[in-house]
Amino acid sequence: QSTLAIQTLHHFRLHLPHLSLQSISWPSSCNIQHMDIRCSTLDEYCHLLLLLPQLRVLIIEGLNITDVGLAMHQLDNLVTSSQLSSLTFKYGYVDMNILSLLLSLT
Repeated sequence: QSTLAIQTLHHFRLHLPHLSLQSISWPSSCNIQHMDIRCSTLDEYCHLLLLLPQLRVLIIEGLNITDVGLAMHQLDNLVTSSQLSSLTFKYGYVDMNILSLLLSLT
């Protein structure tokens, strides 16, 4: 299990295709504000939003959401304190209804 405990880290970029984001231990006072990361599942995306409330800029690569019904249920129950001002999706598939819900969380 990895730990990102550098309190002065504000910009983080990670593109490791076989790393589960849920295996990273984020410190409780994490100050990351700009993140560019490979994230392939909705669970990982939600995990990031819940654990990193200081995020302002989030660039997600490889997010694929194919089960719209399950995704709608997951997002309907998600409560975050997100402060995102910029959200970018690259190289993935997200249904427009899901995209609308994801944007409503920012």
